[in-house]
Amino acid sequence: MALPVVGCLALVDIALALLGRVASQLQVLTLSFPIKMLLSLMLFALLMRTFTEALRSEAEYLTATAMKVLKP
Repeated sequence: MALPVVGCLALVDIALALLGRVASQLQVLTLSFPIKMLLSLMLFALLMRTFTEALRSEAEYLTATAMKVLKP
């Protein structure tokens, strides 16, 4: 679940590094913290839907397997 967020944050770091090289008077460090926090929260919110569906299907599978094992 964290891999897409880490990959996206790496792309943001690269983009901010290029922006810092192009516009040297721009203080990239003060811009990077809010941009990265907002982006990571948005990505986690989008990924939570997928994560909950995957967790639900795994829970159903584990419940069905446990019922088969515990059934006399």
